[in-house]
Amino acid sequence: MVKTSPANIFSHYHPAAVLLYIAAAVFCAMFTLMPACVVLSFVCSSAYSIFLNGVRAYAKALRPLLIIFVIIVLVNPVTNHRGMTVLFHLFGNPGMPVTWEATLRGLCSGGMLMSIFVWFQCYQALITNDKFMYLFGRIAPTSAMVVSMVLKLVPVTIRKYHEIDESQSALRMSSNPVDGRKGRIRAAVKVSGVLLSRTMEDSIETADSMRARGYGSGHRTRFSNYRLTAADIICIVILAALLVTVVSLIVIANRSVNFFPVIRIPDNRVMNGTLLAAYALMLLAPLFIEMQNLRHYTGERSGG
Repeated sequence: MVKTSPANIFSHYHPAAVLLYIAAAVFCAMFTLMPACVVLSFVCSSAYSIFLNGVRAYAKALRPLLIIFVIIVLVNPVTNHRGMTVLFHLFGNPGMPVTWEATLRGLCSGGMLMSIFVWFQCYQALITNDKFMYLFGRIAPTSAMVVSMVLKLVPVTIRKYHEIDESQSALRMSSNPVDGRKGRIRAAVKVSGVLLSRTMEDSIETADSMRARGYGSGHRTRFSNYRLTAADIICIVILAALLVTVVSLIVIANRSVNFFPVIRIPDNRVMNGTLLAAYALMLLAPLFIEMQNLRHYTGERSGG
């Protein structure tokens, strides 16, 4: 970890600690459909995504997820008619029964998928290309480089597309404005062609640069300024302990969770309370670190 300003200090922790946190959040979100855990995962991922990216970026990323969520919620009870609690019948009675059990299963599945996507949004803000290469460069250097280049290619290509589109729009406004659907399609095809040419040119320059720097000619040297500190080790140990606790309780709880033919949720209050408390502590750990650092930073400034 390095010392920095109060904003997003967790991203400056050792990449292993950051990756452990994201992997733990995604893993636990994928393997439980307990309604309370699904809601907790989505709320915590949303809170951290808003902290990292802002409300506007979070809302923009959430729009397509809401469409997917609605589709899952609507399709699941229509295609799955299991369950004892019939809410209503589609297309008259008798028709296709819509059960509460299938509806709740759809709500939990959609919520789980949304929370996973939001966690990956947090991943993009926390794990940069150099951190990814540091973590996996020794294990699989070629694969790590390819994945890193692909992850970088998507946002760069989108940015280039908008740049080309804005420049073409400015030229069209001064010379030949676009009218109608055919004109917009023709303009989009032109922008795509320019983007393809620019992307191919950039790839040739990248290949020439890598060849000039001796890529593939011998043993690769490595440089990194990431060092494990006491704070990083403490963070990793706490996250690992919470992960083991949460996974163990999820495995025990999942044996009792069932949606069909009737909804059965574990009624052990001690186990449920311990699971939710440990899960919340694990998911909110970065925000606790941010709050602690903010208090420390504010105290230092007021004391100075």
